[in-house]
Amino acid sequence: MKTIFKILCCAALLGALTGCSDDKDDNSVDAAMLPGLWLMTAEWDGEVNPATGEEEGEYDPYEENESYYLRFNGDGTGELIRRSSNPKAFSYHYNPDDGKIYWTGGTSISSDPAIVETLTEERLVLKWYTSGKNGVTYIDKAILKRIE
Repeated sequence: MKTIFKILCCAALLGALTGCSDDKDDNSVDAAMLPGLWLMTAEWDGEVNPATGEEEGEYDPYEENESYYLRFNGDGTGELIRRSSNPKAFSYHYNPDDGKIYWTGGTSISSDPAIVETLTEERLVLKWYTSGKNGVTYIDKAILKRIE
């Protein structure tokens, strides 16, 4: 009886420690949701804590009059729209393998590709890492909401 109990306990422990496999990456997004007009509502500036590896920073909410819009078209083109100037055209490519948007021509949104951290019907979060002095890694995020 004790042997059967031990075997059942071992089986239960193994079952608890074994994770289920999922074919979908945790950070994968549905690129079909990207096209549309997005308003930047906030930015997040921070850095990676070298001791813990944690991202630390703070949000900076935007007023609508100081913000800008990004229009992503389904054909890989788009526009950066600021209230104080004419729209600036850009082109992009979303790579599902690494979850990044690459700016491929026209007005450069950034010299670095943007990591798509979140993409839902209502919210888009783009994230950039840059290396600073003394090995510090800085993080910038653009938080956008869908307008249309």
